Amino acid sequence: MVGDIEETQGNAVNYPLIGDENLVVAKLYDMIHPNASGGSRTAVDNATVRSVFIVGPDKKVKRC
Repeated sequence: MVGDIEETQGNAVNYPLIGDENLVVAKLYDMIHPNASGGSRTAVDNATVRSVFIVGPDKKVKRC
C-alpha cells in the first residue's frame, strides 16, 4: 500500500498507516457509516467513513 502511494503520487509516506482488514479499528473509533447495514461486516463490503486521527507520542488521540 505505501509503495503504491509513492509510485502513483510521487511522494513517500513517512507516517504509520493502519490496514484494518477486520474493521476492528473502524468499529472502535466509530468510523462505520451511519447508513451501513448492521450485522457482521467485512472490509470487502465495508461502508467506513474516511477519518483522520492525530495520535501524540503518548499514544493518545489528540484530534479527530
